[in-house]
Parts: sequence; structure tokens; C-alpha cells
Amino acid sequence: MHTSSNLPVNSTVTPTYLPVGYLQTFISMEEMTTDTTFRSPDLVTLDGWFSALHQFQRISASAEEFFAEALRLICEPGGLETGRLFLLKNDVWESQQATEAPNTFADDQETALLEEMECHRQTCFHSSLLNRNLLEEGTSVVISPILNKSGIIIGALWGERRVYSGNQRRGIRELEARWVQLLSEAISSGLIRLEEEQHHARTRLLLDQVFPKSVTRQLMSDDSLLKAQRREITLLFADLQRSTVLFKQLEPSVAYELLSELMEVFTAAAVDQFGVLIDYYGDGLAVMWNAPVDQSDHALLACRAAMAMQKSVEEISMRWQPKLEQPLRLGIGIHTGEALVGNSGSQRRIKYGPRGEAVVVASRLESATRPMQASILLSHETVQQLPAESITRRLCQVRLPNMSDAHSVYELCSLNGAELSPDEHDFIQQYERIVALYESQQLAEACLQLTELEQQTLSNRYSVRFLSEHVSALTRTDRQRRQNDKKRDQMNDPAILLELK
Repeated sequence: MHTSSNLPVNSTVTPTYLPVGYLQTFISMEEMTTDTTFRSPDLVTLDGWFSALHQFQRISASAEEFFAEALRLICEPGGLETGRLFLLKNDVWESQQATEAPNTFADDQETALLEEMECHRQTCFHSSLLNRNLLEEGTSVVISPILNKSGIIIGALWGERRVYSGNQRRGIRELEARWVQLLSEAISSGLIRLEEEQHHARTRLLLDQVFPKSVTRQLMSDDSLLKAQRREITLLFADLQRSTVLFKQLEPSVAYELLSELMEVFTAAAVDQFGVLIDYYGDGLAVMWNAPVDQSDHALLACRAAMAMQKSVEEISMRWQPKLEQPLRLGIGIHTGEALVGNSGSQRRIKYGPRGEAVVVASRLESATRPMQASILLSHETVQQLPAESITRRLCQVRLPNMSDAHSVYELCSLNGAELSPDEHDFIQQYERIVALYESQQLAEACLQLTELEQQTLSNRYSVRFLSEHVSALTRTDRQRRQNDKKRDQMNDPAILLELK
């Protein structure tokens, strides 16, 4: 592999190869001690090499000086005259950098030498053991491959020793070749590490857009958690009510400023309670708990997030009051049930979420907050998993659109009963007794007590109008009742057919 003006590239001279990652002795101890041109570098020189290598390995592969420093090290402390970097792009070798302007070889000679190295997939060099006459004139080179993570050659380091007056060395010693190989392997490792770090960062960015950081950390170490599975989850659907009318009152830029602020606090409330964002839709969002990792208190976490969202809406509504004709209102529906969860997205966009009836129930409960005049509605399955200190108000049984089974619907009043006044506790208990009267067909008594309950101030906070209107409709004259029965066939069924827009 020696080239000069008198030695063509396709010379019959046998080149010397160093297998990548494998050490093999080419020079005998006798030869190394009888000829100074073959002698290995002394301990001081070796110490300088490895100190320089250690410093080089601390440089990030993304740094501007990464490749330039590798080329400099070929010359100092490596002892060669020139260092060059080649990259293989679309099967074409391209010179990228050099310690000085190269002019030793023609392009076809360079390509032939690089292709020879590529063919053998090894570090190759003009050994100092070659015939001295062949090394007397011209330039000796060492070429070492740069590999990617898959072991594919993507580039090469090139070092040169030139013959000139005063230079007693001829050819490349094996340890000098190994020095260049160490540098090329350090470059390979740096590039692989950089690629993995970039992939890791992209993956983490995608996961952080969907999952709380505590879940992301688990997913980074075990991506099998994203595989499809059937499990119990708690779902939260939240939507801003009367948003169409609201945004007609505002300039587009102002409307989106408000919407952005709302979505920010909704998202923060969900993430703070370790919820997984399913998606944003319309003027709201959907969140779930207990997937992909176990969360034993998933129902409680969802309710905490809902309470935080409502508190934020109240604060924003007060701050925006001068620009709004009506206060902001947020409807939230929460349901706990079994669903199929998994990632239906791609490598560029994760779309991890649930499928099944549980999703429909949670969405319908959110829609029911408007006619039922409640801010947070819960299903019976969710209420069952809340701690004893939580206070809910069972509103009634309803039949949700396109669903056969009746669902008991609850309003979330507080997660800490001590926060409510005695009057509030009494009001909630009185309302639930009226629900029991209605469900046992004692309509007249239920209607009477509902009328009395509506007169109380607390009915402004805990609405009774939905049930009151329904019971009143059932106690009208037969003619009126028959007209209502066309839409509400309720006389023998305590579950109210809920009509949602």
C-alpha cells in the first residue's frame, strides 16, 4: 500500500492490516531492538498519547473542534505530518478536513486507497517493514475506518508520513497505526453516543408531551409499557362551556390568548396529578390515569386535577371579567372503567390513549354537566374508589345517549368533608333523600320537597333544577304528561333519559 511517483496504487507490494478492535503483533522483539526506525515509542511518548486520547474523549461529538482535534492528534503527539478526515456519502468518498492543504495524491489514488481499506474493513498502513527502497521516496499513509452503530463504514481517518530531508523514519510503525486506529474508534464511539443521545432526547421530548415526568422515566427504561393492554383506568374530559358565544365577543387574538391561558392551566393541573394527556379537542382536553403504569389512587388523582382546573377557571374568569360578558364555566366528566390502552401513533408522534365504552361514558358525563348544571360529574365507579372523606352528591340515574345501561351520576362537592359547612352537609343529604323519594315513585312528595329546596340559597351552588323540572313534568296533568312522555318515557323507569346536544 505504498505510493509514490515510481509506485502505482495497484503495486504488488503487500499492505499491512490491523483488524478493528483486535491486536496482533507484526514486528518481532529482535527487529524492534536492532533498528531504531522500527522501535516502538518510549513510555513518555505513550503516556503523552493516552493522556491526549483521554482529553479527546471528553470532547462532545457535536462540538465544532471535535474532528479538527482528532486530526491534530494524528500529528501531535502521533508524529505524522498530516491528518485528514474523509466521509463516505452516497458511496462517494469526500475529503472534509485536513491539518494542511493535501497535495500528495491524485483523487483517483486517494479513492483507490480508501476503497482498499473499505474492502478489508480494517486499519491499513504502509508498514515500516516494507522494502526500504520502496519507502525511500514518496508518502506512506495509514487509513482507519470510522463506523456507525450498525458497524457500517461512514468515514475514515487518514495519516501521512512524508519522506524529506532530515526525516529518518520510513513508513508507518504499527503503534503509530494503532494510534490512528484509537482515534478513529474514539470518533466512532463519540458519533454513536451523540446519535443515541439525540435519539434519547427526541424520544424524551415526545414522551414529555404526553406523560408526566415520573412516567417518562419509567418508559425510557422499559418501552414495553406502551404496548396495548386492557386495564382499568380513570378518564377525565373537560370542556369550556358556551365557548362559541364567548369567542364571538372577543377579537381573534384576544380569544386565543384566553384559550392558551386556559389550556396551560388545564394541562398543568393534569400533569401535576400525574395524568396522561390523551388529546386536546375543541376547547378542552382528555386525560387518563392508571396507564401505562399502575396508580392505585387514580380516581382520587383525577378528582384532584378536576378541582384544580375549576379553581384556575374561577381565577382566570375574575381576571378577565372586564372583557367577558359572562363568567367562564368549565364542565368536567370523570369515569372509571376498563379500556383498551396503547399507542396508535408513530415514531414521530406518540398517540397513547384508550378505546372502549369507558371513553364514551366519560365524554357523555362531561356533556351532561350543562343540562344538569354541575361543574364536575362522576360515575358510580369513580365514587366507589374515592376515600371516605370525599363528599359527593348523587344527582340521579340517567340513561346516556346510545347506551343501554343506566348510570348513577354524582356531583363532586369536596375531597375533604371538613371543608364544607354543616348547612352544606344538610343540603346534600336532603337532596339525596328527595332522589330516593323520586326513585320510589313518590313524585308528589319529591316535587314538594324540591320546591322547598330550591328556595334555599345553597341551591345556587348545588343546583336542583334538573331533577325538579323532570319531576314537575311527571306530575302534570295526564295530557301534559303524555306529551312529555314522547321524549321522557320515565313513569316506570327512575333513570332519566338524558338528551345531549
